[in-house]
Amino acid sequence: MPLEPTPTTSLSRARERAGVRARALRTAPTDADRSAALRALGFHVLRYTNREALAERDAVLADILNWLNSNHPHPNPLPPAGEGANTKESSHG
Repeated sequence: MPLEPTPTTSLSRARERAGVRARALRTAPTDADRSAALRALGFHVLRYTNREALAERDAVLADILNWLNSNHPHPNPLPPAGEGANTKESSHG
């Protein structure tokens, strides 16, 4: 038969849980850590808060589009007609 929790055992368990959470927070990667790792892989990071992403979606999208227009990732943009525009299509028969 399980014992009823006492204030002492409840407090002890609460401290254990708090300690686990505190350790997790100390060892969890920060936004800066994640951004640095992504930049090291060649990515550019734009950060927005949850509130901005949800409440100011149009502003966030405009900011992303402005960044893309200013920092186009393609060194040589694709031709206007697209890839393979000047080649004959093979028959699919």
